[in-house]
Amino acid sequence: MESFTIEIKNPKAIKLLYDLVDLDLIILHKPQPSWSQLWEELDTRLPQHDPNITEKEIIDEINLYRAEKPLR
Repeated sequence: MESFTIEIKNPKAIKLLYDLVDLDLIILHKPQPSWSQLWEELDTRLPQHDPNITEKEIIDEINLYRAEKPLR
């Protein structure tokens, strides 16, 4: 089996590729994101930290979360 990276210049080529997939002649794989791309995506979803937060505030937040979480 050979692998290729192709650049689509004409949108009609995409339909041809999907037709080849339907005929079970080729398999299309989405490219895997790099670790830096994955980290950037994750970092945007994480809460941004406050440099002025105290250790006591962190512990209080953890205890609040534990109190709200149902026991298994």
